[in-house]
Amino acid sequence: MEHSKILDDLLVNYDKRFIPTLPGYPLKVDIQLVISEVFNLDDSNRDLEMLLYIRQRWFDYRLSWNSTDVSRIKVREHLLHKIWIPDIRIRNLKDAKRFHDFGGVNMNLHSNGKIYFSQLSLVKIACPMDLRKFPMDEQTCQLHFSSYAYAKSLLQFSLTDKTVVKSFNLPQFDYVGTSRIVNMDREDIIPKITITLKFQRRSGYYILQIYIPSLFLVLLSWLSFFMQATDIANRLALEVTMVLSIVFLLGNSNTSLPHLSYAKASDVFIIVSFGFIFMALLQTMLTYHLTRQKGLLKHGVGKKSTSFSALTRFKERFLVYLPVFKKKGKAESKSEQYELEENEFTGCTEPLKTDVVFEPASEELPGEISRFWLDQLCIIAFPTLYIIFNALYWWYYL
Repeated sequence: MEHSKILDDLLVNYDKRFIPTLPGYPLKVDIQLVISEVFNLDDSNRDLEMLLYIRQRWFDYRLSWNSTDVSRIKVREHLLHKIWIPDIRIRNLKDAKRFHDFGGVNMNLHSNGKIYFSQLSLVKIACPMDLRKFPMDEQTCQLHFSSYAYAKSLLQFSLTDKTVVKSFNLPQFDYVGTSRIVNMDREDIIPKITITLKFQRRSGYYILQIYIPSLFLVLLSWLSFFMQATDIANRLALEVTMVLSIVFLLGNSNTSLPHLSYAKASDVFIIVSFGFIFMALLQTMLTYHLTRQKGLLKHGVGKKSTSFSALTRFKERFLVYLPVFKKKGKAESKSEQYELEENEFTGCTEPLKTDVVFEPASEELPGEISRFWLDQLCIIAFPTLYIIFNALYWWYYL
């Protein structure tokens, strides 16, 4: 009963329309922020959603009383519309939800006029992001608090207590820390404070989904250097498949991100990898052209026919030594008669135990080279340049 009587007496002549300031002195409101949970840091929408307690302390001399028995009165949300409350707002707020009906308000009135006001809110704030180093980036989100109607001559904000951040776990980010800024600009007439939250992105997912597939696609494109220079069909099929695969990877890596006017770190890596694969495709075409040209020059360009039949290619590939056949007749000596045997089908004689001998020709097949010089050069040059690129890339972005 005594608490009710004190409140009734305090509110008799109380006018909530006026700020409780003393002449010549602005009202100071101390703010403490308690971040209970961070639910989501969204790259595509560029916002941060979290559950927080906004705690405010100020003095209202009109709500002070003299009593030795009662030094503090705890009240709830029903008193909010009866007394003056600071008009604090979050300037970069996108959405907010307050829990008045679920115990989201806590208020204490002290006998010396000090008021403690704590409110639970689910807020979603705009968080501008710089994604140039994505996915090795660090993002900074800021809570901008200010007054809506009062100037600094009437109301001032201060951060006296440490910002409390309870433990939470985000799938793609690690919490780094907080910092606080109080606006001391004299030209700004509105009281402002800023609380900064820093997050470091976890890059493990993107290494598995972007970097390792890109690396393997580049390595697979180099297999064409170990294939025959004239095997143009298989070499082209391999290179075109790698080009299409990395183009699909580039498009798929940006599906969950906003459309940007600059290249991200992941884009740079994929585009350079695409360049290596495309250069391997051009090398395949150049190698085939040079090999073909060398084969034509070797066998004479300008002749009536530059095509080679299967029999001609077989003759050029092997030197064939065949025995000399003689018509059936009298042997020059008795020893030759025992060595000759008549072939009943052809009417020719052939030596006994004589095999056909095949020996490889010294010259190569027209238009075929076992390992073209350009392939040998690229086997060394492409991996070397790609290793140099990776060293510079990771040194710059890490």
